[in-house]
Amino acid sequence: MPPRKKKNTEPQQESGPEPEPCRPRTRAKNATQRPGIEAEKRLRTRRDPAVVQEEKDARKRRKEEKERARQEEAVDNEAAARFVEENRAQQKAAMAEEEVSMPRRRSQGMRYFYFSAFSHHLTCVP
Repeated sequence: MPPRKKKNTEPQQESGPEPEPCRPRTRAKNATQRPGIEAEKRLRTRRDPAVVQEEKDARKRRKEEKERARQEEAVDNEAAARFVEENRAQQKAAMAEEEVSMPRRRSQGMRYFYFSAFSHHLTCVP
């Protein structure tokens, strides 16, 4: 295969000083694409330091309020967990007490069932 021919053999025309060799160059179209940006930069004014400080303080207060709410929620969750554990312990104690006062009877199995069809196979104790 023969080597490819270069499509653009003419050297680029450059305007202005030579840029750094390792730095990419901006195409002319991109450099003039948004000319209003430079005008906006000149019209921008610095914000008042008092307003900036006010906004910082407001952000700090909101952050502290969030942290305080998070801590309160953690305390509430711990209290709820303690309540649940105490309630379960009380229920266990109540069930044990009920078991002691009223023991369950064990099933007697087939003792109380009378089947007329199978009565000759079963020995039932009255």
